[in-house]
Amino acid sequence: MMEREYLSREPRQYTKKEKLQNWFYYNKWWLAVAAPIVYVAGSMIWNALGIGQAKPDYTFAYLGSLRLPEESVEELEQALAGLGEDRNGDGRVVVELNQYITSSGESADNINYAYAAQMSVLADITEGLSTFFLLEDPEGFQQSFQILAHLDGSIPADDDLSGMDKVYRWTDCPALTGLELGTYTDSYLDITETGALQDWMSRLYLGRRYFYDASQQRDPAGDQALWEAMTAKE
Repeated sequence: MMEREYLSREPRQYTKKEKLQNWFYYNKWWLAVAAPIVYVAGSMIWNALGIGQAKPDYTFAYLGSLRLPEESVEELEQALAGLGEDRNGDGRVVVELNQYITSSGESADNINYAYAAQMSVLADITEGLSTFFLLEDPEGFQQSFQILAHLDGSIPADDDLSGMDKVYRWTDCPALTGLELGTYTDSYLDITETGALQDWMSRLYLGRRYFYDASQQRDPAGDQALWEAMTAKE
């Protein structure tokens, strides 16, 4: 029986480009799954470190039953920045406004929504994020969180749950009513509402928090200076 002769061949040597193309071909589905995960994780780390973001010189919290349109938030932040100063030395004055939307009604959705907002506000207070508060309901806010300072910045008594004596009405502060805020456009369902942002702000009250732990308040003098600028009568 004749034995077949097999010719020995050396394995083909692939180029670097061919190796890379081959790797991508066999791993493309894993890449498709991993890419979004890596992107989200990277974004979280990026935001947590504040890379590429301007750090605020002042932080406000807005609590109301309706959400301020985003363009109005930006206008309000820029207008309030005009009353402050560059405290972190980055060459600009930056105000950050956090929104916490309360909800009325006794439906399950409204109750859950209000609870979520309350937890967010509590986290804000615990972390010492916001110093100044724009409130629709100062009495309810103080009864829930008991964090508003007296108008002179002092800490109220433990049993003092009143709110109205610790805030200024927006319309009673010439520096605030004199801000150029423009108009807002708010759309919900099939309704579009447009009006002057100053009219929206006229139903709010301005207050500031106190700090039991003085180390949480990075610049008391700077906060006091902005408070005085916002509430000055002339």
